[in-house]
Amino acid sequence: SAGSTTAPVSDRTVTSAPVQVAHSVLTGMTGAAQLAISPNGTMLSIAEVEERSHRVMSRLLMDSTPRMIDLPIAPRAFRNFAVCGDRLAVTIHERGQSELWVGSLDRAALTRITGEGSAHEPTWRHGCETITFGWNRTGAAVIHEITLGTGETPRKLREGRESRATQIPGSWSADGRLLAYLEPHPVTRRGDIWVLDTSTGRARALIA
Repeated sequence: SAGSTTAPVSDRTVTSAPVQVAHSVLTGMTGAAQLAISPNGTMLSIAEVEERSHRVMSRLLMDSTPRMIDLPIAPRAFRNFAVCGDRLAVTIHERGQSELWVGSLDRAALTRITGEGSAHEPTWRHGCETITFGWNRTGAAVIHEITLGTGETPRKLREGRESRATQIPGSWSADGRLLAYLEPHPVTRRGDIWVLDTSTGRARALIA
């Protein structure tokens, strides 16, 4: 508005030496590090350890000496996770399969969502009520989603281009309409990036 002043844009000059805050961060099936940073700067990660059932989830505490503190959730064979506000979605590998669980960052209890097949790479829709994830029950993972608190079972969001194509959810657009996901090309077998428009049910290759 008239008469207002604008703060100068930072020149992004480095003002301190790097400080290591996380050690041996787990990587997922896509090679991505299993960490997440919220808009307010809070970082969470899963630590990789030799005994996978002893993996812990940790939060970066920013004070005079930045350090990681463990969440109140007991060590498990964590694989992937996603955070929306204080809500947590995480996959845990047990009995030869990976199951989807949900909980809160400040509570020890988790609630299991799936009990068969293998779930992976959960991601939240805007609003922190619906989780999208890959679910393998027939030999290939297909994208499903579930809205918490409705009593409904997970529903299929997208059919694969072929019966053995594995789909890996990526992220949602801010309006919750577009989903970016990974799916192997039927010929090259390399991972293509696709975008699904949920308002029309149509998908297009973004990078093929």
